[in-house]
Amino acid sequence: MQSIEQKKKNKTDIQHVISNREVIHQKIQLWSNVYESEYALRLAAADDGKSEELFLAKTDLKARYTHIVAESDYLEDFKEGWEYTLRHFIEQYKEALNNTQKKNI
Repeated sequence: MQSIEQKKKNKTDIQHVISNREVIHQKIQLWSNVYESEYALRLAAADDGKSEELFLAKTDLKARYTHIVAESDYLEDFKEGWEYTLRHFIEQYKEALNNTQKKNI
């Protein structure tokens, strides 16, 4: 049986791991292919050379995603799933892009 101090230490260790994990994934990124015709969603993390494996949702499973086109630190509302989040993020990105282009005219 664990002592009270061991339980407290375990709880502290778990909280430390959780807080470190939150630090790693603070932003969600919208990636695009070269032509900006396909998009993918991923959480910001240290690149370990396996970037294709880190995408949570893709508009085309065969596309090669090469660059970040948008980033957000709003990570609260993923109740509808990654596919929904991807579609929503694409809509927001395109709307912002259109608004920027209209202002430049």
